[in-house]
Amino acid sequence: MKTLKLIFASLFRNDAAMEGRFQKWYLAAILFLVSIIVSAVPLFVSATNTNGADFMDSTLYSFDVGIQGFSEAIVDEDVNLVIEQDGELQKLTNTNSNWETVFPLFDQEGGIDFHYYEYRNHADELKLKVYYQGAAANEDAAVFLNAKLDATNSAETPNTDIGSFVFFGHYSMNVFLYNPAGVAAGTISGRDYAAAMQGDYLSFEVGQNLKELATIDQFGNPIVRPTPLTTGPEFAEYQAKILTNWEMFLDAAYSNIKISNVWFTTGTILAINSILGVFMGLLVFVMTRGKNNPNRSMTFLEAYKITGWLLLSPALISLIVGFIFPNYASMAFVLLVGLRMMWLSSKTLRPPMEPMKVAPKK
Repeated sequence: MKTLKLIFASLFRNDAAMEGRFQKWYLAAILFLVSIIVSAVPLFVSATNTNGADFMDSTLYSFDVGIQGFSEAIVDEDVNLVIEQDGELQKLTNTNSNWETVFPLFDQEGGIDFHYYEYRNHADELKLKVYYQGAAANEDAAVFLNAKLDATNSAETPNTDIGSFVFFGHYSMNVFLYNPAGVAAGTISGRDYAAAMQGDYLSFEVGQNLKELATIDQFGNPIVRPTPLTTGPEFAEYQAKILTNWEMFLDAAYSNIKISNVWFTTGTILAINSILGVFMGLLVFVMTRGKNNPNRSMTFLEAYKITGWLLLSPALISLIVGFIFPNYASMAFVLLVGLRMMWLSSKTLRPPMEPMKVAPKK
């Protein structure tokens, strides 16, 4: 019970944290590990809650109607884009070779040819292009994507080739959305996309056909296209079913990469915060080396024991801040540790002030 009271007191009292140097070393080690883990929880939760279709909750710049038009086009043109097993990987294949015959040809400098579907609205403004790798080599596909992202723009000569697009590679896919107003104004270049998503096909069943996203809903029932297409309730229900299918498709495509991102993000923040804790222990030791410092007898081990006791309060506060303000989750612990260190050094670690000497009166 006494130890628990001391741990609680160390959250807001420096002297209680200093008292921690006289406790068992493993208590400081446990508090150190708990603090580092707690500080990483907001980023871990944020990464696990990220899905491939999250960008569809924001401004879509007509991606929704564009991807609906694409879904209808591959049905009308009988284009089969089927997921097949390829060794340990899964590959997207145009099994009936219809893609190249029904969609226009894109000629890029360097001799790389891609066919694509494009959606334009009633004002003939380009809203979305959908590319498929087809017979192109993987190296050519990488060159193509880099060229799209490296596209420049200017107000004097706006680059209208910049626009939202989906690229279906053999083993991976990419989605990039652009604000068309910014493109027209010349302020948005290829890497200034509003949203992006990357995924693969490892989480899908072998044999799944992208054409089915416009013909079968998530419950296995047929999707009936209204004839003619209208803006009434039937059309809204029809469109919602297609978009729901695409949201599920994008989530599944991202799921494999999501696991890697979760572990990478969590591992990185754990490593950074651990290094910060080690540096803080070294700083505590160095700041007590002055000959006038009352803590100059502190050993190296004691300095790190104090650090273990000090880190818990910044970790708990960063946990709260990270959930309230997710954008600051990665920096909250660093800033709070800095504040705790400043408080410790100014109130506890600094040497006592020498009394001011007054010259005797003559």
